[in-house]
Amino acid sequence: MNAVLHKHIIVNSEIDIKVKEVTIPSLDDISALPVGQIAIGEYYWLKTPGRHYNHVMSVDAQGMVNQKGDYTYLANGIRPMLRLKDSIARTGDTFTFLGHEWTMITDKTALCGDTIGKAIYNREFNMPAANCFEDSCVEAALYSWWRSVYNETDSESETNDEN
Repeated sequence: MNAVLHKHIIVNSEIDIKVKEVTIPSLDDISALPVGQIAIGEYYWLKTPGRHYNHVMSVDAQGMVNQKGDYTYLANGIRPMLRLKDSIARTGDTFTFLGHEWTMITDKTALCGDTIGKAIYNREFNMPAANCFEDSCVEAALYSWWRSVYNETDSESETNDEN
C-alpha cells in the first residue's frame, strides 16, 4: 500500500499541524514514553516484528510491551500516530482531533490516546522482517479510517508525496 496521506489540520488557534504520514507506533516510538502514555487499557499492535516467526510486537492493557509478539491472526487495537511535516505544537502538548485525545510525543509526532478499532495483522513474513506493517490488514484498516475522516474535515487537503 505504502500510501502517504498528507493533510493540513488546524486543530485550534494554538495547534496547526501538517500531517506527513499516518501510521502506528513502533517499539522505538514508545520506548522512551512513561507507562502512563503507553498504557491505554487495551491491547494494541506495534509495527515492530516480534522475536518469533509471524509474530508482531504488541502492548498490553497495562502498557507492557510483548517483545516476543502476538500471532498475526489475533485481533488487537490499532493506535494511530501522525508523523508531521510542520507543527507549532511542542512535545507534551495535547489536543482533541476527530473525537480522540492526541499527545505530541516529539515535536514531529502525535500519538492518539486510544484505538480506532481492531484488526488482525494477517500477513506472513520471514524473520527478520524489516517492515511487517506494510501491506498488512492493520495498515489497510488504518488507512481506511484515515480516508473516511480525511473527507469529513473542513481543512485543506492534499494527496501527494511532496515533503
